[in-house]
Amino acid sequence: MWRTIKELVLKKNETQLREISINGKTISKELEIAEELNTFFVNSVLEIANSIQFVNYENLIDENPRYKFKFELLSITNLKETMENMNNKKDHNFLTVKMLLENFDIIGPHLHRVIIESFQTGKNTKNPNEIRPVNMLSTISKIMVKIVQNQLNKYFEKYNLFCEAQCGFRKNHSCESLLNLVVSQWKMEIARKNCVIAVFIDLKSTFETVNRDILMQKLEKYGIKDIELIGFRAT
Repeated sequence: MWRTIKELVLKKNETQLREISINGKTISKELEIAEELNTFFVNSVLEIANSIQFVNYENLIDENPRYKFKFELLSITNLKETMENMNNKKDHNFLTVKMLLENFDIIGPHLHRVIIESFQTGKNTKNPNEIRPVNMLSTISKIMVKIVQNQLNKYFEKYNLFCEAQCGFRKNHSCESLLNLVVSQWKMEIARKNCVIAVFIDLKSTFETVNRDILMQKLEKYGIKDIELIGFRAT
C-alpha cells in the first residue's frame, strides 16, 4: 500500500540539488555541498543524542535469560535462497545480487566461506579502510546483514522477545498490521461511548541517535553474548 502511495505522490526525476544555504551563505559547488551536508547531519545527530534523557531500562529485562543466541550453521543452499529473496539494487561499485547469483557456482563457495569465517570469529577492526558508513553497504555486506537479520528474528520470535505491538521489521507484520490493531481498539472504545484521543510521535534521526553502549547491553541481556555480541559490536 505504502509503495503505491509513494509512486502516486512523489514525482519522478526530481531536480538535482544545485545549491544550499548554510548560516546565510549560499553554496553551489558539489564538493562543498557534500561537505557542508555531512557536517550538518553529523552535528545535528550529536545535538539530538546529547539532548536525550537517560532512562534506566535494566529492571525491564531479565538479568539471567534462559536462552542464548548462537549463529546457526549456514549451508550454501540457505545462502542462495537468502540472496534470491533480496532486492536487486546496485551498490556503490555497481554490483547487484543478481550478478552474484548468475555466477553463484563460482562465487558462491567463496562467499559462503567468508560469511562462515566472519560468524565464527566475530571480526572487529581498527582499520578505517574497513569501516563503512551505514548507508554505503556493499552488496556482499547486505547479504551478510540479511542472514544475521533472519537468524536474529527467528530467535526473537522463538522466545517471544518482541513486544506484542512490534510490527516493523517483522515477518508477516507491517504498518497495516499496527493500523488494524489500533483501529480495532478505537472502534471498541467508540462502541462503549468513550472518547478516543491518539498521539502520534515522529522520532527525529531515530537510528542515528541510538546509544550503542545501551544497545549492546540490551542485546547481552537478551542472551546475545560471546562471539555473536562481538560481531554486533563490530558493525
